[in-house]
Amino acid sequence: MANQWLRWLLRSPAFWVAGLLVSVLAVAGARHLLQQAPYGFIREETQVHVPYLPIWPWEGPIYAADKVTLLEARTRVPFTIPVPISMPDGASVEIEEVWVSAVQAPQGLEETYTELYSVALVFSDGCQMIIHQMDSPPDWDAIIAQQTPVFSEVSVNGHPGMGASPGVQEISGGQHRYPGSISWWADGLDITIYSNTLPLDELLKIANSLRY
Repeated sequence: MANQWLRWLLRSPAFWVAGLLVSVLAVAGARHLLQQAPYGFIREETQVHVPYLPIWPWEGPIYAADKVTLLEARTRVPFTIPVPISMPDGASVEIEEVWVSAVQAPQGLEETYTELYSVALVFSDGCQMIIHQMDSPPDWDAIIAQQTPVFSEVSVNGHPGMGASPGVQEISGGQHRYPGSISWWADGLDITIYSNTLPLDELLKIANSLRY
């Protein structure tokens, strides 16, 4: 249940925008306090460390990932990596980047951990496919009810999921674009395809063309 909630949170555009704003404000506040410190509070020779704000959110499409070839990725993960066989307008499938990561996830209340793998494929047309290991499917109805923007129920090769076309969301008085996406669970894998330009019906065609 915790893993499902975490994946829902990570999918939310509002989460990433809010996190970025909090980080920027925190760094700006720290610098302001250091500049306003009274004379003698901080010696001139004191080395003051102001936190560095890294490239947001991280280098690759998934956290703590290695950039590898598709062949190497297939040897690293304990599952078959699905790949689409068709893209919109009959374009050939061209994979530009492959990323692999592994995290230690706790099992129940015992102090035991299991390694869960994630894979990201970046295609030449800008689409990204993110795959996470997950023991059981998410509660799609609950996620759809809580998510903004509004997602629709979908079915990918008979597997339930959710999806949305690209759009614009108002956050804190500003307009922020979010990508189109389609997500589903199959055979222990939570799969999401993202695109900044393709509508949901095109994403659904790509998802239905996946082969293992």
